[in-house]
Amino acid sequence: MEITIKRPNLDLDATVSELYVDGVFFSHVVEDKDRGLFASMPLEEIKAKKVWGKTCIPYGRYEVVISYSNKFQKMLPLLLNVPGYEGIRIHPGNTAADTEGCLCPGIKNSELTVRTSRVTFAKLLSLIQKALRKEKVHVNIVQS
Repeated sequence: MEITIKRPNLDLDATVSELYVDGVFFSHVVEDKDRGLFASMPLEEIKAKKVWGKTCIPYGRYEVVISYSNKFQKMLPLLLNVPGYEGIRIHPGNTAADTEGCLCPGIKNSELTVRTSRVTFAKLLSLIQKALRKEKVHVNIVQS
């Protein structure tokens, strides 16, 4: 399963992108500010540009697994090997204040927020769980 996140080129304090599952629009996703990071950059460059807790993850492709989150006390999708980041998850949230680099799915509410995040997340989690029974799941973050 391929989850594609198409980020717009906006210079805002939060990033609301489009999320596609296997090429079909599924929802939006809210993240922190896009600071132009790419997974292909040297790690030192990523660390120099990143503002902790206020920067969305680098553009790139990441494998997804489901594992236990100590912070949320439940099983959640986890993106593996995100350069310069640890513990990047997909979880409910409506604003950039609800994330520290994580992906929060929902329906676009404004240029900076999403709504119905819990319902949207539950549907996405179900799709990821089903897919993982038979194949790998990846998140590919691209510029729109």
